[in-house]
Amino acid sequence: MRTITRLAAAAAAGALALGLAACNEQVPTDGSTSQQGDGQTSQPSEEPTSSGQESDQGTDQETDEESTDGSGTASAQGAQDIVPITYTDPEVGLTQTCDQIITDFDAPTYTAEYDVSVGQIVLLHCSITTDELGIDSHLYHTLSMEGGDYGWATQLAPSSIEEDLAAADLPNINEGEGTTSTEGWVALEVGGEENATVTEGWTVTYERSALENQSTGDVYASYTDTQDLVLE
Repeated sequence: MRTITRLAAAAAAGALALGLAACNEQVPTDGSTSQQGDGQTSQPSEEPTSSGQESDQGTDQETDEESTDGSGTASAQGAQDIVPITYTDPEVGLTQTCDQIITDFDAPTYTAEYDVSVGQIVLLHCSITTDELGIDSHLYHTLSMEGGDYGWATQLAPSSIEEDLAAADLPNINEGEGTTSTEGWVALEVGGEENATVTEGWTVTYERSALENQSTGDVYASYTDTQDLVLE
């Protein structure tokens, strides 16, 4: 069991963070077994299938995979490819790559609940992998954007946008929480000058606060990196 927690911003020099532990259990990465929700180890089916059935199952599997990664629905939402932005955070063994953007995502549930009347919702499609630490909000809630003289975008909590993403059949970045890899959409809300629009020329910043591994006592120094947003 390895856990990490954010260092308190106002703590005295050398003090460790208190009370914000996020428990993330390591998972096997060799693909040897997969666990069911009830804790049972899944076993391959022993019943033979005909070649026709296998063909049908293969087609169904491909359809399911397309639905899971959201590629078709992302195109329908106006997703654009961007020159891949990759952040390598050596302190925690993390690599995050973002390769698509939706610049004006319709989020009626979020808008109604939080009374958002000005500012677009932007989605970035990202993948995150770590060497061994379980992924949690300390590692996937790290992005922000800036553009123009007074425009910016701040990342939304995945839970606040999950209903709108589900309605659009788009995977949320937090769906792989507790594992060493996740892929999905990160939502950001644009603020600053009225009618600010995210476009090429904006920058995307990865910023992670210092963390402590409560199991080992290891402390991971904070890390930040800023890269340009370039549409393909």
